Amino acid sequence: MGRKIATLVYDSVQELDVFGPWEVLQASKYLQKADDEIYTVAMEDGVVKCFGGTKIIPPDYTVENMPKPDILFIPGTVNLVPQIKNRAMMEWIKRSVVRLSGLWEYVQEQFWWQLRGGMQQVKR
Repeated sequence: MGRKIATLVYDSVQELDVFGPWEVLQASKYLQKADDEIYTVAMEDGVVKCFGGTKIIPPDYTVENMPKPDILFIPGTVNLVPQIKNRAMMEWIKRSVVRLSGLWEYVQEQFWWQLRGGMQQVKR
């Protein structure tokens, strides 16, 4: 049985941080002849505009209708402040992490400090 790997996408996500690992996962799936399911997930339905202008139209799932992932991949971005201030996304990640078999992140340390409650304020 294959793994379900969700990639969280959000406005201003860095393209390379999404699509570089995506290509590696797809190649691994092909070479191993695995039946892994690799998909994008967003907080809500609609267009996700990446940092460089690439649009993900629409993501495969929202957090409301996605299959339960085994692994959640969180790609990074240049400016994490809007994501850190997005309480709904931060709470969803916190709830999701406890149910996962793995978490794969490619984000700055600032994000994880906030997620773990280590930062009281985020200043720009």
